[in-house]
Amino acid sequence: SGGRGRQHDETVDEKVERYSKFVDETLRVKLAQLLEQREEVVKEIEGFEKLRGTVEVMSESTTGKAKSMVNIGCELYVQASIPDTSKIMVNVGLGFFVELTLAEAADFIQSRCEQLQLRADKLSEEASDVNSQIEVVLRGLQELMQISDPKPATPSRAFL
Repeated sequence: SGGRGRQHDETVDEKVERYSKFVDETLRVKLAQLLEQREEVVKEIEGFEKLRGTVEVMSESTTGKAKSMVNIGCELYVQASIPDTSKIMVNVGLGFFVELTLAEAADFIQSRCEQLQLRADKLSEEASDVNSQIEVVLRGLQELMQISDPKPATPSRAFL
């Protein structure tokens, strides 16, 4: 019977090892990927919010002209004159730019921000689900380890 208990402990140890590996190599990796994707979506939303502010400023302009500092790379800026502020080029994704009026741009930005927010919310929900899965597996591991190493309920004979 002593050999049989030993066999049981090895099986529990193997299960603990397998589930620990699953948490570390699958669930935690998936959680990190989801959080990284969510962060990218949030950055994209921030970019569109910044563009929304620029469109609002341009809409308030009465001259139809503007001057701006333009980043030409490596944080090097030059002053640029914009002769006609009634239309702007907007990156609509995948490297495609479309010329839009300021009103069209405002509508596009609003729509795009709503879509991106839905995506960010979905990624947050998925990350929360994965986090819950991690917690469930870790609780299960704790229970498995307690089963494999039960604490004596009564004092050992050495102390009697």
